[in-house]
Amino acid sequence: MKVTLYIDVGNTYTKFATKAREQWYFQQIETKLIQAEVELFSYVNENCGIKDVEKIFISSVVEEKNYLFDRLAKNFYQCEITFLNTTNTTKLNLGDANQSQVGADILANAIYAASLYKKAIVVSLGTATVISQVKNKRLQGAIIAPGLYNSYLNLIETAPKLPLLKFNYSEKNLGNNTEEALSIGFINGFFYMIESLAKNIDPKSKILITGGDAIYLKEIAKINKNIEFIDNMVIKGLAEEFDERN
Repeated sequence: MKVTLYIDVGNTYTKFATKAREQWYFQQIETKLIQAEVELFSYVNENCGIKDVEKIFISSVVEEKNYLFDRLAKNFYQCEITFLNTTNTTKLNLGDANQSQVGADILANAIYAASLYKKAIVVSLGTATVISQVKNKRLQGAIIAPGLYNSYLNLIETAPKLPLLKFNYSEKNLGNNTEEALSIGFINGFFYMIESLAKNIDPKSKILITGGDAIYLKEIAKINKNIEFIDNMVIKGLAEEFDERN
């Protein structure tokens, strides 16, 4: 049976998704490993178990890789491929945004948020931290800050005596060792930055958190009942935008 393939090409990871009977199936690969369409085809076949693709819907923030996905669709699956961009969305009013600068990931997240709530603040925690607001299906604007874990990696690169560690949430306000101090600094620091910025934007908006680094904030975020975590939001935004049309 032919399937629709949804692809989220991020700076760090690329996700592949299919849907059957409202159930999603996901696989991911490091984006830097995608070098040729033949390898890409082999990965999709072997790891996603996909042999026959009818359509591909894609969100990409890595433009230099786009031609590989275009070739994947045309040369291997002989199917249509649609890249989400500001000219082909029918679900969102872009308002005053500079359309040439709105990333496909911001667009997809906003589309999905607008399908859930009249107004919402979307926090995407990935290579960068991107905070945007949607209100009445209109993109109000965005804030871009450093990524949580990327900031930590940059810190230990310039301060080599600091350890490479996996963050663990602590209810303490002060750490008693380096590991605790770093975890509090990054987890609490990013959480309160996000919470404060969201409050300044609109204290009554629902806050939707997504992205690979969202896992670090799940414990501390329990103190704010207005926060909701949504996995794979870009993929779901692609489906929201294109499924009804096809």
